[in-house]
Amino acid sequence: MKPKINYHYTISFKEVNSFEFIKYNNIVDETCYQHRVIPHFNKIVNNLKFSPSSRQEVIVTNNMKNNACLISLQFQIIKQKLIVIANFRSQCKINGRPNDTKMLRYFATSVMKDLKLSKFKIFVNAGNYHVNV
Repeated sequence: MKPKINYHYTISFKEVNSFEFIKYNNIVDETCYQHRVIPHFNKIVNNLKFSPSSRQEVIVTNNMKNNACLISLQFQIIKQKLIVIANFRSQCKINGRPNDTKMLRYFATSVMKDLKLSKFKIFVNAGNYHVNV
């Protein structure tokens, strides 16, 4: 499969209340997201409670030690719905997208429930969409 550049899609609402972070191999280690994202939820939730229209609630996951595929997450509340924007530098069609969908729904469900909202919508932007060989 030739990579698609600047691929984007939407993930619809479906609650995911548990998620197991996995390590595919020595190259892909998804467990980093558990430690780079979840610790920021309390701050995100508290800031959105104080200022629901904020566009500043962003978690940056990429760092110099590990070029994670998920670069950032942005959280907003629009019309009583949690909006999550996920930016990926790269996403694998086979291993990445299905697991990323569950992971993003898990993140959104956690924040949505803490904010006492009933719905979320996730927008995904991927710089490169491909199949690993």
